[in-house]
Amino acid sequence: MKKVKTIAMLLLVGFMLGGCAQKDKEERDKYLTQPVTAKEIMEPMIEKEISFKGRHEEFVYLDLLNPEETEFFFPMKYLDVEDIKEGYALQGKRVTQSSLLVVLEGKDKESVDRLEEAFNKVIAEQMEIWGDYIPDQYDMVKNNEIDREGNFLAYITSKHVDALKEIFENTVR
Repeated sequence: MKKVKTIAMLLLVGFMLGGCAQKDKEERDKYLTQPVTAKEIMEPMIEKEISFKGRHEEFVYLDLLNPEETEFFFPMKYLDVEDIKEGYALQGKRVTQSSLLVVLEGKDKESVDRLEEAFNKVIAEQMEIWGDYIPDQYDMVKNNEIDREGNFLAYITSKHVDALKEIFENTVR
């Protein structure tokens, strides 16, 4: 009888420890795979871009799903809001600034494919706009990056494209 109690006790302790370990693993996995949002990706990129410039008033922040905010935002003629789950943009406030950051999440892989194609049209228009206008701004546009991580896309026109791209990639992962 003593052996049966000992074995039962060992089994009970083993199940308890195994259950706790499984619960800890589930919590850890849940934390590790916590989905990130386009807004959470965009925020550190904005902070970095503004820190380079040093003035908040040089930029306009837009929610791409708010038609009132994007009425005069030229990339929207290429981007289909039906493909966008969430998206934000930061653009230069003055007509002499080519700075443009866009981070968005597509609804699915096909949506992201279409949005990436649209970003290529945006860059073509930026090249046309800035080609004969202001040389240093045109240089920035020529170094533009379109980066894709899963269903997220970043469109980066900045003097600091490498730093912003790194933030995007590190935040998504």
